[in-house]
Amino acid sequence: MRKWKLWQKVVGIVLISLLMIFGAAAFYLKQNTYTATSAAQKKANKPYMKKITTSIRMQERINLVLFFIREH
Repeated sequence: MRKWKLWQKVVGIVLISLLMIFGAAAFYLKQNTYTATSAAQKKANKPYMKKITTSIRMQERINLVLFFIREH
């Protein structure tokens, strides 16, 4: 394995902490959406779907970041 420069280490640590924060946020959103009653879900179906799509988009972004980390 090659030697890491200091700025690369810092960037890596920052990225990992951001991923952790995003993971916690996604988990929190998931918990919130599932605890809602079915009636409330039917009423607020559109925002519920929006939350799902944003979390999927976030997942894609995270995968991209991880891919770049692995490649470099």
